[in-house]
Amino acid sequence: MFDSIGNVVDALFICVLIASGVAWIWLAKTRIAKRLPIVEPMSRPRPFWTLAEFFVSFGLFIVCTGAAQSVGQRWMSQETTERIDGGTFTMSELPASDMTVVILMSSVASALAVISVMVWMNLTSPGQLKRYGFWPSMGDVKLGAKAAFLVLPPVLLISSLIDMWIKYEHPVLDTIGSQPTGWSLLILAITTVLWTPFFEEFTFRGLLQGGAEQLTRRLNLAPNQDLQNAQPVSDVVNAEEITRWSWWPVVMSSITFAALHLGQGGAAVPLFFLALALGYLYRQTGRLGPCMVVHLILNAFTIIVATLNMIFVEK
Repeated sequence: MFDSIGNVVDALFICVLIASGVAWIWLAKTRIAKRLPIVEPMSRPRPFWTLAEFFVSFGLFIVCTGAAQSVGQRWMSQETTERIDGGTFTMSELPASDMTVVILMSSVASALAVISVMVWMNLTSPGQLKRYGFWPSMGDVKLGAKAAFLVLPPVLLISSLIDMWIKYEHPVLDTIGSQPTGWSLLILAITTVLWTPFFEEFTFRGLLQGGAEQLTRRLNLAPNQDLQNAQPVSDVVNAEEITRWSWWPVVMSSITFAALHLGQGGAAVPLFFLALALGYLYRQTGRLGPCMVVHLILNAFTIIVATLNMIFVEK
C-alpha cells in the first residue's frame, strides 16, 4: 500500500511534467519563435522605494534573528543551548522540538523586519503598498497558478537530478523526517507554506529587484543629458519601457536568493532557476502576488510529499 502511494505520486509528477513540457513547446511556437514575451509587460507606477529598504530590511532581520534566538533558547534543551553558545550549532542535528523552536523564532524575526519596513514604506508613501501587488488579487492567483504549472515541474526535475549527486538538505524537511508532533507540523506548515513565500518574495523580488529596477531607470538617463536641468524620472513605467530594461536586476536578485540557500545541499541550483522565473514574472507584471502563489505552491507540495513520505514510507 505504501509503495503504491509513492508510485501514484511519481506517476502524477511525470504526467504534470509531460503536460508542462507540451505547454512549453506550444509557447515556443506561438510566442518565443515570434519574439513575443511569454508574459506581456504591464504598465505600473514606478517603484517608490530604493535598494536602501532592502539593506535596512536585511539588517533588521539579522538583528531580530539574534534577539529571537536568545529568547528561543528558553524553550530548547540544555544540550542544544550549550551547542549554540559554543558555536557548534547545526540545524540538521537538532531534535525535532528544538528545530521547530528555531524555525518559529526565525519566522518571528523575519516578520518583525518586514512589518517594520512596511510600516516605514506606508508612512513615507501612504496607500502605495496595495498598488504594488503586495496583497494578491484574483488575477494574481490565476497568473501564479499558470506560472506554477510551467515553472515548477522543470525546477523539481532539476532538483531531483542534482539530488542524485548532492543530497538536498533543509531544516524543515529534517524536522518532518524526525517525526515531530502534530503541533510541530502545524507550525512548520504555517511558517513554510504561508509566511516564507511572502517574506522571500517581498524581500528579494520586491525590495531587492524592485529597488534595482528603480536604480536602472535613473541610470538610463541619456549620457549627455544635463543632470541639473534634467526632467524627473517619470512616475509611470509603461510597457514599452519595460521591454528595454536591463536584465541585471533579475539576475542579481536570483544569485542573491540562491546564495542564501547554499547550506542546503544542492538546493541553490534549482532555486536559482526558480528565482530567474519569478524575477521575470515580477519584471513583466510589477506585482508580487503571482510570485507568491508560485512559491506557495512549491513549498506546499514539498511539505505534503515529505509528510506523506514520513507517514507511509518510513514507518
